[in-house]
Amino acid sequence: MPRKANAAAESLKQAKALLGQPVDNEAAMEKLGARGSTPLARRLTAAEAASPKRAQAFRELAARMITWAPNRIRTLQRAVLFYVPDGAYQMQVFAIDDAQDNSLVVCCEDVLAAATASGLLTARPGEPGVYTIEGSKQTLTVERLDGKTENPPPYINSMTGWNRRAMKIILPADVTPTQVEATLLVCALTAQTWKTAPVKVVG
Repeated sequence: MPRKANAAAESLKQAKALLGQPVDNEAAMEKLGARGSTPLARRLTAAEAASPKRAQAFRELAARMITWAPNRIRTLQRAVLFYVPDGAYQMQVFAIDDAQDNSLVVCCEDVLAAATASGLLTARPGEPGVYTIEGSKQTLTVERLDGKTENPPPYINSMTGWNRRAMKIILPADVTPTQVEATLLVCALTAQTWKTAPVKVVG
């Protein structure tokens, strides 16, 4: 196996191990501010009535994100942003958007090369931005973002500055567990070495 492919396979193995660690979703939702009468709690309640699968996917994704990147959380109108320490600063590493078209949008560091080299995702011929998920016939829709991307969503601005690149995964309203797991594995590829810190919620 070529060196790069071997390294990618090892990274995916570590990502799967990270994803295999248990997470208390209820406690994570408390930290996220998704309880009571907060705007996020109200949106989740509405989402559960309209699309239980989508609401459950949001909970699972957000719970992992706050577990892996708990240093700082910022909430916008429909999106939640997650940060890790970067020296004296904070670096945004995740975003999840409860999009108005009923999709879920997940943003993380651009690790598409590692995801494809490891076999987690395989590009579908003739379908730009569509990738088959390892071990299934299901797909993920992915967009790559950088500082030159036109009209980027506001919640990823700091993820594409200073020569950083991000990837955006678009999940449909009828999202499946396989799609959620694959998205989490992509996020876990970026989260294998982060250190935890106390949570700071910013409205």
